[in-house]
Amino acid sequence: MRITLKGLQILIILATLILFAEVGYFVFYAQFNQYTAYTKSQHHLNLMQKLARLSASLAEERGLHAVQSSFMYADLGSENNLKEELENARCNTDKILSELENLPIDTLPQVLQSQWHQLFNTLTNALPQLRQQQDSAFDAYTRLILQLILFQERLKTYLATAAIQQTAQKYIYLLKTREYAGQERGLVMRHLLFNEPFDTEDFITLIGHIQQQQILLNNLLESDASAKALVQQFLHSPELNLFYRMRNQLTDLFDLHYYLNAILSQVGYVGLIHHYKDHIIHGDEQIHKKALKSYRRTLHFIQLLQEKINLSPQQRDALDILKKTFTQYAQNLERTDQLRAQGLSPAEINRRLKVDDQPAIDAIDLLSSPQPLIAPERWWNHATFRIQMLSNMMTQFIHQAQQQIAQRKQESLDQLIERGILLGLLLLLLILIAFYSIGRMNKLRLLVDALDRMVEQRHYHLLPVPGQDEVGQLSATFNALILERKQHIKDIWKQSNLDPLTELPNRTYLFNLLNHVLNDAKRNREKVGILFLDLDGFKAINDTEGHRVGDELLKTIAKRLKSLLRKNDILARIGGDEFIIVLPRMENSQQAITVAQKILQAITQPIALSRNKQVHISGSIGIALFPDDGTDADTLLMHADMAMYRAKETGKNRYACFDASWPQKLQREQQLIQTLTKAAENNAFAEIGFDVYYQPIVNLNTNQTSHVEALLRWHHPELGFISPAEFI
Repeated sequence: MRITLKGLQILIILATLILFAEVGYFVFYAQFNQYTAYTKSQHHLNLMQKLARLSASLAEERGLHAVQSSFMYADLGSENNLKEELENARCNTDKILSELENLPIDTLPQVLQSQWHQLFNTLTNALPQLRQQQDSAFDAYTRLILQLILFQERLKTYLATAAIQQTAQKYIYLLKTREYAGQERGLVMRHLLFNEPFDTEDFITLIGHIQQQQILLNNLLESDASAKALVQQFLHSPELNLFYRMRNQLTDLFDLHYYLNAILSQVGYVGLIHHYKDHIIHGDEQIHKKALKSYRRTLHFIQLLQEKINLSPQQRDALDILKKTFTQYAQNLERTDQLRAQGLSPAEINRRLKVDDQPAIDAIDLLSSPQPLIAPERWWNHATFRIQMLSNMMTQFIHQAQQQIAQRKQESLDQLIERGILLGLLLLLLILIAFYSIGRMNKLRLLVDALDRMVEQRHYHLLPVPGQDEVGQLSATFNALILERKQHIKDIWKQSNLDPLTELPNRTYLFNLLNHVLNDAKRNREKVGILFLDLDGFKAINDTEGHRVGDELLKTIAKRLKSLLRKNDILARIGGDEFIIVLPRMENSQQAITVAQKILQAITQPIALSRNKQVHISGSIGIALFPDDGTDADTLLMHADMAMYRAKETGKNRYACFDASWPQKLQREQQLIQTLTKAAENNAFAEIGFDVYYQPIVNLNTNQTSHVEALLRWHHPELGFISPAEFI
C-alpha cells in the first residue's frame, strides 16, 4: 500500500498520540497500580478488623458457653443473667457474620477468595451445632478462632508495603496473644467451676498458653519503640496486678502438690522410711545407701518448695517439721549399725530408735489440705479485663496501619495529579512538534507527487534516478532498499521452505505441496504414491567419517534421486537421512514399486566423494498409496513410515508396501505389553489369565512317571488363548 503525503501527516499525528499514550501508560501505570494497591490494602485491613471482632465475639461466646455447660451459675450471677449474656454474645457473633456475608471480597486475591468462602461456610454451618454441644464445644470454638487467625495471617502478606505488613504483624501478635489469653481464661475457669485441682496435662497446657503469650509479647518488645512502650505499659499496668497474683496462686498451688507428691514418693514405699526399716531388719549396706539417697532427694524437693513457692508461715513450719523428722531417720541409720554391733535384736533396735511420725503426718495433712480457691467470678472478670486491654492495643495497631495506608494513598493520589499535569504539558509539546513536522513535509509535496506519477501499482518497482541531486539520491536509496527487500523475502522463503543442505523442500513445504497434490487427485480421481526413504547405515558413516562427508553424501543422494524422477514428482528431505518422494498422477500402484526399485538400484551404486573417498550405502523404502492407504497427508506419511520400518526389519535395502493389518497387529502387541506390565507391577498374573499346566513324562520301559513338565499358558480375558511364542 502506497502512503500519500496526507496519509503520512495523519500517521505523524497518530504516532504523536500513540507516543503520548505510551508515555502516559508507563508514567501512570506504576503509580496507579500503587494507588490501587493502597485501596485494596484498606479493604484488607477493614476485613482483618471485622475478623478480629468476630474472633473476640466467638471467644466470649466460647467462655460463656463453657460456664453455662457447667451448670454452676451461682459463681457468676444468676442463671438468667448468664443466659442473657450468652445470648447477647451469640447475637453479636451473628451480626458480625451478617456484615461479613455482605462484604465485597472482589479485592481479595483469587486464592484468598476461595479460602474465605470455605471458611465462611464452615463458620455458618458449624456454629448452630456448636451451640447445642456441651463437652467438646470449647475445643471446637477454638479451632474456628484459629482458622480466622490463620486467614488473617495470609491476608497480611497481601498488604501494600513492608512497613504496613510489619504493623499488621504486630497486630497479629496481639491477636494470637488474645486467643491464648482466652484459652487460659477458659481452662482455669473450668477447674474453678468444678472445684477440682489441675492435673499434670492441664497444667502443662496452661503453662504453654502463658509461655506463648510471653513469647508473642516479647516479639513486640523487640520491635519499634512505640510498640515496645505499649507492651510495657500493658505488662506493668496496675489494673492487672490482681490477675497476675491469681495466676501465680494457681501455678504455686500446682507446684505445691507436685513437689509434695515428689517428697512422699521419696519417703514412702521403697523410699526413706521403707529402706530404714529394711536396714534395721537386714543391716544391708546397699539398703543403707538407698535410704541416704532417698533422704537427700527429699531435702532437695523441700528446698525447691521453699525457694519457688510463696508459702504461708504455717506451710513453712510444716516443711521444717518434715525436714526435722526425715533428718532424724537419716541420723538413726548410723546408730542402727552401732546397736546391731552390740548384739541387739531388730525389734529392740526399732524400739530404741523409734521416730515419732505424728508431727510429720500432721504437717503433710496441712500441706495437702485444699487451699482456698479463687472465686470463679473474680477470675472471669479480671481475665476478661486483660483480654479487653489486648483488644484495645490491637485497635491501636490496626488504626496505625490504616493511617499509614491513608497517608500513602493520599501521597500516591498527589503524585498522580502531578504526573497528569506533566503529561498535559508533554501532549502540548508533542502537538507542537507534530505540526512543525507536517509543515516541513509540505515542502516535499512536489517530490512526492513526482514519485507518485512514476511508481507503478506493484511494489518493489525501481524508480528512475533523475540526476545527482537530493531527489536523485532519494530515488537511488529507495531502489537499493527495494532490491534488498526482494532478496530478503527470497532468503526468508528459502529458509522457511527449503532444506539448507540439499535445497529440497523441507517438511513444512512438503506438506503444502502434498496437500495440493492430494486435492488435485481427489478431484481427478487419480492415484498418488508416497515413498518414504531412509538410508541404511548413514549414522555410522556420519560418525566415523565426519559431518562433512555425511553432508556431501546426502547432497549426492539428492542429485541421484532427482535424476530418477519426473518433472511433476516431488522430492523432499524431512530431516537427517530421511527423504520423501511423491508420485502424482500414477496410472497404477506398480508404478510406485518400479520407482522404488530404481531408487534402491541407484543409491546402492558406489558413491565417490571428495578427497578420493568412496562409500557404499543402501536404503529402505516404505510405500503408501492414495487413496488405498489413506486420504490425508498425515495418515499417508505415517503409513509410509510404518512400511519403511517393516522394510528395515526384514533385512534393509528393500522396499515394503503398507499393509492395513499392521495397525491392528501393533494395537494387539501394545495391549499385550500393557497387560503384562500392569500384572508385573501388581504381581497379579493369575488375575489376567495365567495358569500352570503340569504334563507328566513317562518312562516307557517302566510305564512310570519320572518327571513332570510345568507349562505356562495364558488365557486372556478378552483375546482368548495367547501363544507362548507371542507373549514370551
